[in-house]
Amino acid sequence: MAALVRALLICVLLSSACRAPVRELTVAPSLPSGCLGAATVNEVRVTALGDFPPAPEASGSATPSGQVSLALPKGTQVIEVEGIGAGGLVAFGRTAPLGDDGPASLYGGKVAIAYGPPDAVCPTGKLSYARAGHQATLLPSGDVLISGGVDGEGFPVPRLELYVPAGDALTPPATFRVVDVGGPTALDARAALGHAVAVLPGGDLYITGGAPAEMGVASGIAFEGMTHHRPDGTVFGAPILMGGGPRAFHTATTLGDGRVLLAGGCAELAGGDCAPGRVLGSTVIFDPTSGQFSAGPTLLHPRYDHDAILRGDGSILIVGGRGEGGSSPPSELLDPDDAGREVEAGPASGRAALLPTGAVAIVGGAGAPAASATRWLSPDPADQLPIAPLPFSSDGQTVTALEDGALLVAGGALTQPIVYDGTGEPHPLATQFARQRHRATRLADGSVLLTGGAAAGQVGGTADAFIYLRSPVGPFSSLPVLTFDAPDPQYVPRRPDRVSLTGGRLAVTAPAPGDGGRPGELALVAGMQVDGLTLTLGAGRSGPAGAALIFAWRSEADFAFVTLEPGQPVALWTVQPGLAGQSIATPEAGCAGEVLDPDELPDGGVAALTLSSRLGLIELDSSSRLLLRCSPKITVGRGAVGVGALHGTALFDDLLVSR
Repeated sequence: MAALVRALLICVLLSSACRAPVRELTVAPSLPSGCLGAATVNEVRVTALGDFPPAPEASGSATPSGQVSLALPKGTQVIEVEGIGAGGLVAFGRTAPLGDDGPASLYGGKVAIAYGPPDAVCPTGKLSYARAGHQATLLPSGDVLISGGVDGEGFPVPRLELYVPAGDALTPPATFRVVDVGGPTALDARAALGHAVAVLPGGDLYITGGAPAEMGVASGIAFEGMTHHRPDGTVFGAPILMGGGPRAFHTATTLGDGRVLLAGGCAELAGGDCAPGRVLGSTVIFDPTSGQFSAGPTLLHPRYDHDAILRGDGSILIVGGRGEGGSSPPSELLDPDDAGREVEAGPASGRAALLPTGAVAIVGGAGAPAASATRWLSPDPADQLPIAPLPFSSDGQTVTALEDGALLVAGGALTQPIVYDGTGEPHPLATQFARQRHRATRLADGSVLLTGGAAAGQVGGTADAFIYLRSPVGPFSSLPVLTFDAPDPQYVPRRPDRVSLTGGRLAVTAPAPGDGGRPGELALVAGMQVDGLTLTLGAGRSGPAGAALIFAWRSEADFAFVTLEPGQPVALWTVQPGLAGQSIATPEAGCAGEVLDPDELPDGGVAALTLSSRLGLIELDSSSRLLLRCSPKITVGRGAVGVGALHGTALFDDLLVSR
């Protein structure tokens, strides 16, 4: 069993009987065995997961040699590994989603699983070049493109490289390789720092702008060029001139229709700061299909080194960065296609990440050190909710949203990473990680790749790279019944101040109805996403209130919900994106059911309800009757599941989501 303790990578090797439902799996070591520390693994379980109920034949224990026989049912999307010790789970990992082909995508190849303890930071293969101030961009393939930065001596790094989590014909799993060795693919030295990368829906990408490096920091006129790259990172054609002039430390946001918005930045740098009068407030929109640039909306606050968050409704939240003279500009919200609709979005400034609920977490400082942490929901000041601050002021930290609604904050002035759970409570990790100018990239398997960076006061980068493993709760996990008594919350509130536990029940309070008929407040089940589900729970209220059962949640502007209002017909509603910055809530025609009796949403207690959404049919049952049955015209597909309050305080208990 000692070999299994070191098993930090699983290679799925297909048996010769490729049409048989059972495959032979071999466990092999990858990441260093020290990742497990003193933990002892007594059993390694390997399980096939997908949009189907758990099945005994889809899970098996590996032998001491690492062999396991496992059925891969049709629809398998993830292969998971769990290391079980005397006290329960001590290590876990899983593949990235296998895609539409499911198990067929494994034929003739291998699949790798980064495997280690929850909330651990484990070393992985070293970068080909030491780097600081680089970019690390997740590609549709699941690989990560590493571009630019400065090396250990502060000189520009021209070569691009890939981190390949699953391995391929050229590269072992969980290692780096240089893109196009000896070929023309390289980054112009004038773009070493502050360039931006935009990935198109088809997988091609553009590297835009940037600035030269002098003794490890950005100095000189910003780069005015951009390069087109294939999905594997190799350059395609010659560099082209970027519309809008020289630009560095800007953002490049790929819009829903495939166009790219370049926003803000700096036209000239001196010693790492933007030269006086050279901070940009302009934006330009690049259309890859025509190769043309057009003017976009003007920022209310010129800035550089900021974050741009594309929200589910198509609007873009611009957060943090530095303004003229190093100032910290407030946030703003813009519509890419409507100049003049820019909106002041509050004073919060720092590093930002989009949470599953549609809220945006803003943590620490960007232009200057800060300890503040905010959950941003809308430009309304009442919807900018302070959460627990960092232990001390920091800038240079990375903020990464995790699948289960938590946040990983790493580096900057922090010597230990901090995880904010779904309710916004911070939890320092035991692992030491002291870096600045590093990058954090959430991988397709839910882990986070931490690359490069420099020690405090140093300009030269390091080649170190690490994997952070958060939690075994993933999109295809099957959770036990949520009684809301567990010490670790398995739900993600939109606003933690309006979601609480009372007597072991989840209370969701909406002071006012939501816009256009949608829930006024909500919480999602952590991590889980399903296509076809049965939701069984107890639902009730405290005083006058209405409840909502939420499913198919893809964003705050794209989800479905069933209304529970005593004295009103139960009904199915959908929310869909409209114009940027807008979404529309609509009751589905033909999907109004029976009038809900007060005792079916009891005051002060809960009553049993079952919601089913399968094969286009929606049904809601109480313990005594069918409340709703309809086949909506709109497709209700894969997404997160949750509960909410239409108004007042709704109560929920014993929630079970079944595939």
